[in-house]
Amino acid sequence: MTFPVFDAVAQRQPALVHFAATGVVVLRCATDLAESRANVRYQVREAACEFLAERYQIPTQSVKIASAAGMQPTCRIQLPALPPKTLFMSISHEKGLSLVGLSEEAPVGVDVLVVGEDFDFEEQQAVARLYFGAKVAADLANAGARRLMQHDLNQPRNPLDTYVEEFAFCWARLEAQLKCHGLGICEFSEQREQALSNCKTYRLDLQSPYLGVCALQIA
Repeated sequence: MTFPVFDAVAQRQPALVHFAATGVVVLRCATDLAESRANVRYQVREAACEFLAERYQIPTQSVKIASAAGMQPTCRIQLPALPPKTLFMSISHEKGLSLVGLSEEAPVGVDVLVVGEDFDFEEQQAVARLYFGAKVAADLANAGARRLMQHDLNQPRNPLDTYVEEFAFCWARLEAQLKCHGLGICEFSEQREQALSNCKTYRLDLQSPYLGVCALQIA
């Protein structure tokens, strides 16, 4: 099952309905490839502020987003005659697309990447062992080998395309889980896995070549 993603502009109304009903939403923002990273960050934060201002019926100036290098952004909204409300927030950027995850009740992490065609199988397996652990790395390798053996030569699709997608999913899932806990990228360990075990992850409903994951902390 995939998790819905809403265009921050074209699908704002259904996104608002979803957020009001569930307390969680993931917004997508198409970005210009020629824009600087600083401009993209500004545009994405502006889109998030406008969305939240409409959700809570407050001026955009009452929505404050703060961030520091290596840390998850924080979002605070000032409601009329009420104490400030803090929302959980996560942002991920890729060429041409940015995602914003918002949650009212629990920490959230989102990650998006482009699934590329150029890859080195041996290199990816080394990365998998280092960051995903021996079991997941072995599962990925075995799945790739099975698809090679089962491949119909009349089919134009490379049998390892699915392996690349699965590797990309594992990487995006790890990034989203770490963001959900406010952690930077780190190698596999039992301690890390234990720390991330309270995250529920969802593959995001994105069009190729993008792949994304949303992680939410559960009680």
